[in-house]
Amino acid sequence: MEIKDSNRQNKREKPIFLKVLITSLIVIISFAGGFFSHYIFQSPHQVVTNELLSILEQVGYVIDPITGERKEITSEDVADALVNGLLDRYSAYYTPEEYAKITAEGNGEYEGVGLSFYSSEPVVSRIMGNSPAEKAGFLVGDLIVCASQGEEENKTFSSSVEFTSYLKECDSALEITVTVLRNGKNINLSFKKSKYAVSYVTYYDSEVKYYFQSKEADGELEPKQIADKTMAHLSADTAYVCFTQFEGGAAEQMESALDFMKERGRNKLILDLRDNGGGYMDILTKIVAMLIHNGGQGNFLVAYADAKTGGIPFNTSAYNYKDHVKEIAVLANENTASASECLIGALASYGENFSLNNLVTIKNSKGVGRTYGKGIMQTTYQLISGGAFKLTTARILWPDKKTCIHGVGIIPPEANQTNDSNAINRALEILSD
Repeated sequence: MEIKDSNRQNKREKPIFLKVLITSLIVIISFAGGFFSHYIFQSPHQVVTNELLSILEQVGYVIDPITGERKEITSEDVADALVNGLLDRYSAYYTPEEYAKITAEGNGEYEGVGLSFYSSEPVVSRIMGNSPAEKAGFLVGDLIVCASQGEEENKTFSSSVEFTSYLKECDSALEITVTVLRNGKNINLSFKKSKYAVSYVTYYDSEVKYYFQSKEADGELEPKQIADKTMAHLSADTAYVCFTQFEGGAAEQMESALDFMKERGRNKLILDLRDNGGGYMDILTKIVAMLIHNGGQGNFLVAYADAKTGGIPFNTSAYNYKDHVKEIAVLANENTASASECLIGALASYGENFSLNNLVTIKNSKGVGRTYGKGIMQTTYQLISGGAFKLTTARILWPDKKTCIHGVGIIPPEANQTNDSNAINRALEILSD
């Protein structure tokens, strides 16, 4: 069982057949193992359950009410019906293939291009570190104009869905050339789809960039340092760290970046959590241990899961505080969620180098600067088939064991709600006070 706190996995569409939904509660017993069968067979409905199972073994299909065609009931149909029909939108059923892919990604092993889009327009919203897209030179804000592979003619795109669908169909062995519109000019960028280890952390100060990249597409990540004036406006005592996800080698990368920050003589940190949708709670506890002193304790509460089976504390496992980080400002937006919100909550709860007055958020379309507001946790249960259920199992509370930001988000003072272009400047103002 793995515990993951994330809002990135969406549910499938709701099933067509009402009968599949009804029978799902019964058929699920045959392949879900002890998790559901223990509950159902211990319930007062045991006799009815056995009778229905016997009937379904003989029938095993339903009739499409529109076409009249026979539709066989498979275990995947049943699982989808159960999850989509009864549970919340954070719950999901994964086939063995889907679960293998998700497990690999949780370990930082991705495959593809590394581009994300948060709107219907084909405008790049996020680029995975060390991905083919990053190495090709894509930038956030690039507008996808057209693309081609091999000898084919350029194909234009009017939406992000069209472009991502095109990429899925591309041959991994052939180079893809994409034309993007950037600052009024068309630029051609080329890459191949491939496996890659994800870099989650990028460091800047006023003179240097420190990041993680592999020499080969699927090679081991190595820290790199180059002269870079991208953040030349940062003050001499301040470092900026962009952190994108709580998974894989994120904790080790963060520690390396903070150690590099110390070598560079910086003691103020701008931590950018914009578009960080969360991840694994064990990664969260490791990172909190680096940023919170809490009187030198080696084990303290980061977050608390309020579950049906009882409370589950998430504590730091070791004392790993980076004592040079004297003050922190955090950047967030409406895609900052889950473990990211837990990190903000932990920093605010212990209050030695951060308070909510140090939080800068990006205003959304309604003019409000807030985080996403996901204060619930999912637990993944692997099935004998190799697939898995991801189920909501608890509310997540801050260290006070009272505060839950689910559906609300975190909203800083109005003066700290701004736009993307001014976010770093506002953080610098906070750290200079």
